[in-house]
Amino acid sequence: MRKVLILTVLGLLAIAPSPSFGQGEANRTHQVGDFWRNVAGDGFVWVESGDHAWWPGGLNESRTNPDIRYGMFAGFGTILAVSDWKAPSPYPAWPREAGKLEPRWVSEDGTVYGNNIVETVDINPHTSGRPRKFFRLQPPKITVDGQDIPRTEWKVFPEQGDEARPTLTADEMIEALYVQSIGVTVRAQSYAYANDGYDDFHILVYTFTNEGRLPEKERTAPISPQLSGQTLKDFYAVFDVKMEAGGRGGGGVNTQTRFSTAGLDLGNWDNLIDYDDKEKLLMSWDGDHVTVKGYRADNDDQGDPAPGPGKDLDKVQEALVSPGEFLDSAYRGLGALHVDRTPTKNKDQLTQNWLDATPDEQPHSARWVDAPEWKDVLSAPHALSHDFHVQPGTTRAQRVGKWDGGRQQRSMERLASLNFGPWNVGPGESVHVVLMIGANGPSIDANKAYGAFYLQGKWLARNELPADPTGALAPAYDRIARTLPAARLGTPFTKADKDAFIDSGRDSLQTSTRRAREVWKAGVAAGSMAPKLLPVPAWPATFTIKSGPDQNELSWAAATGAAKYRLYRTVGFETRPREAIAEVTGTSYTDKTVSRGAKYFYAVTAVDSKGLESSYYATRAEGGRGGASPFRSPAKSITDVRVVPNPYQVEGGEVNPKSPSTGGFNFPGQPHKLLFVNLPARATIRIFTLTGDLVNQIEHTSGSGDEEWRLMVSDNNQFLVSGIYLAHIQSHDPGVPGSHIVKFIVVR
Repeated sequence: MRKVLILTVLGLLAIAPSPSFGQGEANRTHQVGDFWRNVAGDGFVWVESGDHAWWPGGLNESRTNPDIRYGMFAGFGTILAVSDWKAPSPYPAWPREAGKLEPRWVSEDGTVYGNNIVETVDINPHTSGRPRKFFRLQPPKITVDGQDIPRTEWKVFPEQGDEARPTLTADEMIEALYVQSIGVTVRAQSYAYANDGYDDFHILVYTFTNEGRLPEKERTAPISPQLSGQTLKDFYAVFDVKMEAGGRGGGGVNTQTRFSTAGLDLGNWDNLIDYDDKEKLLMSWDGDHVTVKGYRADNDDQGDPAPGPGKDLDKVQEALVSPGEFLDSAYRGLGALHVDRTPTKNKDQLTQNWLDATPDEQPHSARWVDAPEWKDVLSAPHALSHDFHVQPGTTRAQRVGKWDGGRQQRSMERLASLNFGPWNVGPGESVHVVLMIGANGPSIDANKAYGAFYLQGKWLARNELPADPTGALAPAYDRIARTLPAARLGTPFTKADKDAFIDSGRDSLQTSTRRAREVWKAGVAAGSMAPKLLPVPAWPATFTIKSGPDQNELSWAAATGAAKYRLYRTVGFETRPREAIAEVTGTSYTDKTVSRGAKYFYAVTAVDSKGLESSYYATRAEGGRGGASPFRSPAKSITDVRVVPNPYQVEGGEVNPKSPSTGGFNFPGQPHKLLFVNLPARATIRIFTLTGDLVNQIEHTSGSGDEEWRLMVSDNNQFLVSGIYLAHIQSHDPGVPGSHIVKFIVVR
């Protein structure tokens, strides 16, 4: 954390902001499972200052530096290619081409360039650029200390076409509907599940229909068939993806990874890419940067291992980064599940799966190039962009890429794509492409434990773990201890062991792909155009959390199909590692294993007789108001008032709520908080400098004995500078009369 005397805190007041995306279309986010991903109303999410998807999700946290998040993808979109296509007249997207016969032409989704060029327009009748979101169940209501916790992505907006649909064969579905500038209407449906083992991917069902509708300059303008009667000859559907953490700073340098936001010297944009034609899977994972040396003596930075104990690791202490922890060991993937062999007159009906009929023909290509080599309508004429994606005159073997086996990679933004086709799509006809997109690999706990092994060069027993100021390493080790090969403990942990650990992510991603294919085929077998999976039980419709004296009280609505309920808790804020604290058959629980002043975030899940569990994220309390802090009853004497911690030190470390004597001094996840304890039920607290300047005034009206000063800032929204301060407490409780002054120290 920076040591600065005065820091403005306006940025800290905005908790967990949503990233900015693409070309202006609004997004909805899948948050029901461990893989979180944004979906745009025009099908296009290409991010220059953030990420498009995260795994594990739910860890985006603006209060830490670096952010606790794992960005997986920075962009996703489609490009449609055709031959011998006659542009209409007028042609709003490309006026200069109006009425011309184009031998080779492409259309890109989401593209809004200068000069009023509009390639894609959302045509969802309910919304203005936002895709529709469907839930299998009505989203739950969460209340903390009497306040409803607002969560935009867990809300149904009927005016935008959202629905809770009990017949939905997934836990969430997001639907975008838009037209592209060659007269194709695109329906893109993204399905997500909460089931364990099936929540690491989404299934994308694309329907491309030749309706002849064209986008106008304004989405509110009427969109009518303008290309009726024209067959789309040699029609290709290209799905392009950037499978790496997003964001760029000056000179194209990635600034959005966990480590770069904290100034750690690790390789950016050094991902390796491979294609598995058996699984029809394009995949990407972190490589060993050619020039960035990282923090190891052997200069190996594959998996982005964090530094060992010292000042560099201290930079990421607040984000709970452990010594040697692998910060990027996941595999990202885009795979094909179904490709229509022939067009159909019924857009709600599939044709034979081309991948089953002649698998050696599809995808048409699977490739990746460095960004400067990529050709789109911004960087090249349409014909050149067409040839770049279609690659005429080549064999499929030449169009399908293969990893060369090397682990080193230079820093370069890479773009990859899967291309399907060609078809001749007549007027009113449709073709369908079904994809799986996801990420998988070692868990955060495994990244911490195996990172420590690689750092020390040894398979470590628990008592041999390196010193970890965050306190997160030992619990992580405990959670995976049963999976460690007992015979290897105490033996050398080699580079080959590290490579095998990183490579295990490939197996995990391939497993996800096979599971996605299983779910898709189950839906097809049931006569559906949607995937199908045995549903998890319903989540509780309400969840109420109430702070109490030395305890937090939890209650929830009974859930259909539940045999029991599982309670989870995080300390500090909701993105911290969660722990299961109880399993009960009733609908209430009192958590008494809490520490005064600490903030606790909870979630409750329903578990059925088969062991299936509802979504953890559905009932997770979030944001600044989502935590509950246990308190004490009011004091009987005004002279009992104290300030905790005192002295306050910005680098004082965090209190360990389970073992206060082994931790630091500051409240977990609340590094800028002071707590006034042993207060009367009602009082006014005025904070002064030693020279008598009033810094802040706090009205204590809760009736408890505690009052927190959460951001520890002045009335001018500035952090307190180092110094000695006086707190004057004036009681307004008739039973505890008088006033008292407490001295406290701040060290920054």
